[in-house]
Amino acid sequence: MVNSSGKHKHIALMVEDDPSLAEALGDLLKSLGHGFIHAETQEEGLRLMEEGQFCFAILDLQIKIDAEAVYPMVEAGEQLQRQIREHYPQRNADDHHHLQILAMSGHAKDMSNVIQMLQNGADDF
Repeated sequence: MVNSSGKHKHIALMVEDDPSLAEALGDLLKSLGHGFIHAETQEEGLRLMEEGQFCFAILDLQIKIDAEAVYPMVEAGEQLQRQIREHYPQRNADDHHHLQILAMSGHAKDMSNVIQMLQNGADDF
């Protein structure tokens, strides 16, 4: 995407269901010169990913499946990551994914979640 100054701007897909965390992360991205589009659910994140051209994705591990869901679930974040990686498996000459996925979570105390996300194609956690 090209911004008003004619420079290319990196655009992130940010999937985070906590409004205060999404706002703080959005402020950080803006301070780094990045744009972003925010999704709150697995369903919305997948729809936006299929519609848009993003440079990278930042995914919360524990999100809601859809707008009707009462509680966020780790499985929703894991599933969204797998869906994104299936759509964007391409790698560059240095063997890095063209579309980087950065996973995050306040529930990363359980190392099995971290390992699972990295095995499913997250580029960092």
